[in-house]
Amino acid sequence: MSDALSGVPLPPGVEDITPRVQLYRVSRYQFQAAGVGGSADIFSVPIGIKCMIDTRGIYHAKNGSTTEVAVKCFRIPTGDDKDEEYEQKTRKKLIQELDIWQALNKTPHIVELFGVLQGVGPLPALVCRWCTWNLQSYLERINPPPKHIQMMTDTLQGLSYMHELTPDPVVHGDIKSTGNILVTLDERAIICDLVAPGCVAIRLENSLGHHLSWQLIDT
Repeated sequence: MSDALSGVPLPPGVEDITPRVQLYRVSRYQFQAAGVGGSADIFSVPIGIKCMIDTRGIYHAKNGSTTEVAVKCFRIPTGDDKDEEYEQKTRKKLIQELDIWQALNKTPHIVELFGVLQGVGPLPALVCRWCTWNLQSYLERINPPPKHIQMMTDTLQGLSYMHELTPDPVVHGDIKSTGNILVTLDERAIICDLVAPGCVAIRLENSLGHHLSWQLIDT
């Protein structure tokens, strides 16, 4: 395991896809800031962008297809601002999110986790599909009109999948139209950000040691 993945064990099924991702980076200002979470920055890299330094931006799948991707990079203060306690919490949150996301990677109603990327920060970055809209911006569209029923159905199906997952149901805890529900180019709603900012997911166990459910608690 590389230094970038040190202390972050990958759950079964989660791949290190660094060799198959091109991140076009000359400076951080050439990233398109797609969103900022409580402890993570999200950047997107459009297909076709030309830069002098080719480090990453497009995911090349094993079948030869290419996909525009978003990258979720967890922030950890360094230098004089270094905080060991915060770093451990962030590392724990990353491991929890990887575990939950991979468990939910079998439904089209939740954004797919392609894998992790090394080299864009001290921790592995999460790589997923880039979506044009969040639900709020999509519903504000005038022409052509948005598909309200489709959006509602897709979102409910995604939540139902999470809540009925066995053996460990998942609770999102932070659903909102401005960031946690995205809309794809073919106008399907998908749920993202499976661990809310400031929270981590934990498994509860009964007295016999059996897992009961995922819950969210403040960190």
